[in-house]
Amino acid sequence: MTAPAALSWVVREPPLAAAAVTATGTAARLLAEETVRRLDTGASGLRAAGAGRRLLVLGPADELPWCDGARYLGWDAGVLMPTGRRPSLPADLVAAAARRHLRGAPLVAVLPDGLLGAPVPHRGVDAQALQPWR
Repeated sequence: MTAPAALSWVVREPPLAAAAVTATGTAARLLAEETVRRLDTGASGLRAAGAGRRLLVLGPADELPWCDGARYLGWDAGVLMPTGRRPSLPADLVAAAARRHLRGAPLVAVLPDGLLGAPVPHRGVDAQALQPWR
């Protein structure tokens, strides 16, 4: 029996188009605050999901908020992955393994430091929905 292949991350060229941004801890608080600022200036395509200390904001690249400590994600093999890094193994295999591990969560993000599985947010986010991270 062989051991499973180790997953490492390498530079992705060209980077994926940004479709989401995620952060944890203090950076998640900053991300929530920046998201509210974007909403206040007219951003209308932002949606949010989260679990525990992690916040994930999805939307058009030109509406996504920016903050220190956040990581931008794009779509690869049907899951969100870092825009500037890719897994050393084929993305479709990594995505399939992540979906199995998360028991078919509809929204999956594969990150160098773990996985995020959540329901797909269908409504636009508002300041009240971001309160747990502020």
